[in-house]
Amino acid sequence: SGATAFSAICALAHRGSRHITVIARNETAIASMRHRFPNIEVTWQSFELASPHGLVINTLPAQVMPRIEPQQGQFLIDVNYDPAPPPVLANWLRLGGNGCDGLELLLHQGVAQALLFTGKIVDAEQLAMLTALARSAISRAA
Repeated sequence: SGATAFSAICALAHRGSRHITVIARNETAIASMRHRFPNIEVTWQSFELASPHGLVINTLPAQVMPRIEPQQGQFLIDVNYDPAPPPVLANWLRLGGNGCDGLELLLHQGVAQALLFTGKIVDAEQLAMLTALARSAISRAA
């Protein structure tokens, strides 16, 4: 229900999603999402009652995220990137799921901000290089 969750819903809405389920600690946290995205059906589920969905976006730190297990066909985007790999994503992958961390999301955000400030576009090859450098730096620091 924070800024990253809002950004994820905005991106999904831009891609044509009409129904999004938010799994959060309490339902009151998503009232503003429903207000901000009136053309999208935003429903809430508690962690305990969560049903499987094709795309899972985790915005919570590992310390407060309940253990989740991948279902057939699910993909996890764990927006956390430190520590690398994020514990929730590492467990998900260990159990056979598919997913990625939030480093590329962070880099795309940085590239978009750089474009706003400088007017210069970073191409896909440069972004791939930046991603590799960031991953290398994080793994060395760990």
